[in-house]
Amino acid sequence: NNELISSTLLNETTIGEQTLAIPLPIDELSDPNENFQNVQLTLRAEEHCLANSETVLTIDPQLSFIHFEYREGFPALDLALYPRPLYNNQFVNTVEVAYLVLPAEPTANDHRVAASIAAGLGLLTGNELQLRVVEADEITEQQLRDNNLLLVGQLGTNPVIDGLYEDDLLPTQLTSDGLEADGQLIPEGDGILQVITHPQNDKRAIVIATAQTPEGLLKAGQALAGPPSILGIGGPLALIEDVRPVQIPPAGILVNPEVTFEQLGFEDIRLEGIGTLIDEISFTLPHNQRLAEGAYIDLQLTASQLLETGPSTLTLYMNYEDPIFSGYLNNLLVQSADQVGPATVRVWIPPDTVVPGELNSIAFYLDVNGDWECNFPESDVIWMNILNESKLYLPTTLANVDLATPQVGWFPTPFNSEPDLRDVWISLPEDPTQKELQQAYDIIVALGAASQGGEGFRPRLHLGELPPGTDLASYDFIILGRNTTNPLLAELNNNLPQPFVPGSDTLQQVLDDVAYRLPEGYEVGVLQTLRSPWSNDRIILVITGTGPAGQDYAANVLLSGEFARSELLGDVVFAINDSISVVDTRLIEESVDLLTAIPELSTEVAIVSSATATLTPSETPYSIVSVTPGPSTTPTPSFTPSPSETPTPLFSLTPEPTVPTPLPTFAPLAVDDLEPNEVEQPAWVSALAIATTGLLGLIALFTGLRFVFGRRNSDT
Repeated sequence: NNELISSTLLNETTIGEQTLAIPLPIDELSDPNENFQNVQLTLRAEEHCLANSETVLTIDPQLSFIHFEYREGFPALDLALYPRPLYNNQFVNTVEVAYLVLPAEPTANDHRVAASIAAGLGLLTGNELQLRVVEADEITEQQLRDNNLLLVGQLGTNPVIDGLYEDDLLPTQLTSDGLEADGQLIPEGDGILQVITHPQNDKRAIVIATAQTPEGLLKAGQALAGPPSILGIGGPLALIEDVRPVQIPPAGILVNPEVTFEQLGFEDIRLEGIGTLIDEISFTLPHNQRLAEGAYIDLQLTASQLLETGPSTLTLYMNYEDPIFSGYLNNLLVQSADQVGPATVRVWIPPDTVVPGELNSIAFYLDVNGDWECNFPESDVIWMNILNESKLYLPTTLANVDLATPQVGWFPTPFNSEPDLRDVWISLPEDPTQKELQQAYDIIVALGAASQGGEGFRPRLHLGELPPGTDLASYDFIILGRNTTNPLLAELNNNLPQPFVPGSDTLQQVLDDVAYRLPEGYEVGVLQTLRSPWSNDRIILVITGTGPAGQDYAANVLLSGEFARSELLGDVVFAINDSISVVDTRLIEESVDLLTAIPELSTEVAIVSSATATLTPSETPYSIVSVTPGPSTTPTPSFTPSPSETPTPLFSLTPEPTVPTPLPTFAPLAVDDLEPNEVEQPAWVSALAIATTGLLGLIALFTGLRFVFGRRNSDT
């Protein structure tokens, strides 16, 4: 933090490998207002430069480390600091966990509130908080005691909240007349937010979102569905009388195409020292918009006078690939005599360098050079500031995405297009498993983190049949479940690029007259995207599988971060364990391409012992090819590997088995009967032999004459 804490002399006695143990000053690390600490390592070798010798110092990143010893503090009981105390920016190699505890029998309203809060936490923590969702009757005593808790539910529905009221541990009190705070009755329609120290663990905290009515609970959820208002929410208790709806512009209209770096959340950028220095900012465009002509960056620059002379350069890259500007600083920093303040540099942005629906980075490369020979100046006197008053001007036009086939790799686009996620509908089975519930909330947290300037989140999370009167054309759907568990998925089965056998979880692919079917119990995960049958402007993402384990494979591919978006550019992705097979049905000329994706995947992961294609009679005009996987000693999805080195594909593309035909045999002939046939030589062969013999004779005669005459000339 710009304070010298150690200096080591490098000479002939320090050549070779050595370990330096450098104490870090506690007073430099103890400022609670500092979230980041900066350790700078500098090599100075001016004397070696004068001797024209090279000094190489290598710091081993695998063996070097920073060791901290610390005590956990007590949680901050101030709602203005939310998401603290649930999330506290701990060290990079630690994981922060909080439990979101729903009522034992959560209603649609409970899920709606919890989904809003989860999306807000995704935004506020950058998806760095592991939010584990559990119903109140399923959480264990140890989980309750050891973790930060976020309790959601109306009075009388969540036993954990009710227990805190019974023990009088909350800032509000439950009386016969209703809820009170400081002796005053709380209006029934108010939302109530509270934060307390965990009564069983003073290093943990509990945040409570509750109310006396469903409408009040929605208000409490909305208050936590984005950045908190320091003026409106502060201290351990907040009563939410009303919430203002987020103002959403019409589709395709950018509220203000001009935005400063500060509005994007960036401080001043300071580049300091000698050599190549790099920093960046980032921004996003909605997936349905593209950058129009005339976009630019206005940079506000200040720099030390040492950079106003010499060959130092500033270069800008879009997404670290496309250079969009480069210039000498001594030209960029020149100002007129009457100009006061920072220098302004305008950089035009080519529209095709910005990717809609994704995070775009503008990288600043400052290459510092000077005529210093070996008299290098101190690094802190060579600097350039890019002020956060700098701005982007990003005019946009509507992109033509209607004709594009949706790709799995687009996620989280287009679901993060609206800043409040109002048009996202997540569909779950009527009775979801704990894993399915967790996966749904993981998706919501990820969408909140990827939202475009999000606040006031209100995605829809619904279990089972859709409510009557739902305007299906108004939503992008994420469907989680299987063909036999989620009624919405079963309704859409015929629209899927990879359908299921009706009424089952078995994949079906039709090739001419042959319908290929995977065997019952074979666990394959499937991610699919398609345009909504209710609106061509809407997208549906399906997370499914042929069984519970297969569905988990699919969800893991989408949420684990182990696969880049570019690796999922297809509208069908099959998953087995951590292996995938991606299919883009736009590029398929025959159905066999989609059909072979799974056997190729099974060969890759080598999980099938043998596979034999057999024909099964069918009442339909299609013949069904069933496949029998190899023996399995454990329940699905485990299979016994094949003993052969080359695993057999899951099934053969030949619908009928091949039957070998034996060759005919005959009695052998006697030796005397084996007389060779006489071969009649063509006449042209004899003529060619005579001509060749004559030519060779002439060559021999000519060679002999040259030898005789050569000796006579030598004697003369």
